[in-house]
Amino acid sequence: MENKHIKNCRYYKGEETNPFNPQSIRYTFWIVEKIYATIVCNSEIEQENVGTAFSLAFPDLLEEYSIPVYLKATLYTQYMRFGGSNSAFEDWLLEYLRQAP
Repeated sequence: MENKHIKNCRYYKGEETNPFNPQSIRYTFWIVEKIYATIVCNSEIEQENVGTAFSLAFPDLLEEYSIPVYLKATLYTQYMRFGGSNSAFEDWLLEYLRQAP
């Protein structure tokens, strides 16, 4: 079954194994995109959870940047899960957008 959300991903292309070096930021971005494409996009509850957290923290970023809001929200929730801060998130998001897969 084709996952239509993979087209929104820059790093995750449906692989079972992460192709990036574990020391690379791309490795992390691949993991987050896999979560987005395989879990968040297939669950209304997950969409609500990540969407609510993101919209409360960053209402001004909902329409910013050229990526779907649930992908931004997944990036945010995973960033925060591993010790990130609200003040540094937008810089991390810009790093995600700057990296070339």
